[in-house]
Amino acid sequence: MKVYYLALSLFLTFFFAHQITHVMCFGRYRDKKCKKKKFYFIYGFWVVFFGILCTMMGSASGVDHTFDYGMNSLELYLGKKNYFEGNVIYAEDDYKHNGDFILEYYVKNTEDIEIISKQIVEENVFIFRAYNLSDINVVWKSVDDELYVYGGDELYATIDVERKGLLVKLSFYWNQEKLNQNMGG
Repeated sequence: MKVYYLALSLFLTFFFAHQITHVMCFGRYRDKKCKKKKFYFIYGFWVVFFGILCTMMGSASGVDHTFDYGMNSLELYLGKKNYFEGNVIYAEDDYKHNGDFILEYYVKNTEDIEIISKQIVEENVFIFRAYNLSDINVVWKSVDDELYVYGGDELYATIDVERKGLLVKLSFYWNQEKLNQNMGG
């Protein structure tokens, strides 16, 4: 599906935009004259138009999340949010994190990671309230460069921190077994 999306996006963004520009500048029978500046301005407009259209199409179909990433980044840096949620992944087949589920969040590169991580956990109703987590502590261990979420003495999650340009990706690996024990189930 991604290959078809990529092929259609490239076709619309570059080839189709070029064809439309040609018809607009030179006419159907190529009997008009067109200056280079005008041609490249119109071509640039269509490339931007179809580029935005293709990223929206990819986001709506679930193939590519570039548009969502861009819009969420804008909201984040314009001050409306402290973080935004990325993907939710159930890692049943993952050898490293067997039985865990992963919640991904993006924060500004300038944020204090420990404070924002605690805020994310406390504001997540499905984790904090559903599993009766009351005493949460987020600890940074510089030895392995990871964050850990403790509830009392129990380790409930590890947080992988990955810097991606202006954003920081936080991947919360929640231990489903420990959460269920805390809930009583």
